[in-house]
Amino acid sequence: MIATNIRKKAREALAGKWSKGAIITFILMLIIVSINLLTVKLVKDNIIVANILSGILTFVSVPLGLGTTYAFIKLKRNEEVKVLDFIKLAFTNFVKSWSLMVATIIKMILPIICIIVGIVLFVIMACSSYKISFGLLVVGVIVYLAAMVYAVVIGLRYTLSYYISYDNANINAFEAVNESARLMKGHKGDYFVLILSFLGWAIISVLTFGIGLLWLIPYMQTATVCFYDEILEKNK
Repeated sequence: MIATNIRKKAREALAGKWSKGAIITFILMLIIVSINLLTVKLVKDNIIVANILSGILTFVSVPLGLGTTYAFIKLKRNEEVKVLDFIKLAFTNFVKSWSLMVATIIKMILPIICIIVGIVLFVIMACSSYKISFGLLVVGVIVYLAAMVYAVVIGLRYTLSYYISYDNANINAFEAVNESARLMKGHKGDYFVLILSFLGWAIISVLTFGIGLLWLIPYMQTATVCFYDEILEKNK
């Protein structure tokens, strides 16, 4: 599975739809950035309200992620989708989105524990004498980096969970993440290379102060749908 072919299919799927994809992305970014800015502003005035807003952002970001994925699946497959449909899709699938998130976290509990251990070692290091701190620094760095690599590798297994849940509305969250792991067997490296192939676009997005994200996010989302559809085709 070659990344250039997947990206080509994504561009073909987005032909005549780039503006709709950019508008969906803009509205999503506007929602997230607005809540973040309001939270930062309120931290000085009312930290309790700020914390509540931060919690709300965390609470809604998961279903918004699912709704955005569903919207781009529809966009790629030429199904009817309006620019605000991702919000409707998010909240009509609110429970499903969090069920998938919890199922994924449970599947990734071991790397998460390893990352926490690495962080704890850093905290202990900061509160210890120099000699003890240096030893913990080495151990902490090794544990943390190893845990991060392990988490990325394990996390790639569950990349397709949202897409599988879209095509199989009747299966539960654990069935979706298990099916994702099955479909991703032998394709984790392909997907990792596909994501890396967008590095140039990511650099452009940074240089344009985030404006490039309006096109990068639709491009990557659609490419992932193409990646998923191609795996489905191979597994028929």
